[in-house]
Amino acid sequence: MVDPERIHTAEDLREQLGELFRDGGWSINRLATQAGLSTSTVKAVLDGTTSLPQTETLTAVVTACGQDPGPWVAARGRAVKAARSPAPLVSGR
Repeated sequence: MVDPERIHTAEDLREQLGELFRDGGWSINRLATQAGLSTSTVKAVLDGTTSLPQTETLTAVVTACGQDPGPWVAARGRAVKAARSPAPLVSGR
């Protein structure tokens, strides 16, 4: 089930965008056209080449898919924050 509230990392974002793409029955070309983006940009967002797409790109993709971009932009913010946070130290004890 597609739910931007489940997104906390770049990988979560990629997975949810992929699910949104598959659920909509989109082709890369059709989604790119609908979003006003190049096919290479849409492909990079969906395959994880661009792990954290720019806000404008994310907004274009999810809006084209009929989603409210607000929750997706908030989810992107969580993913950015997670990417900037240092990894927790693992104790060897």
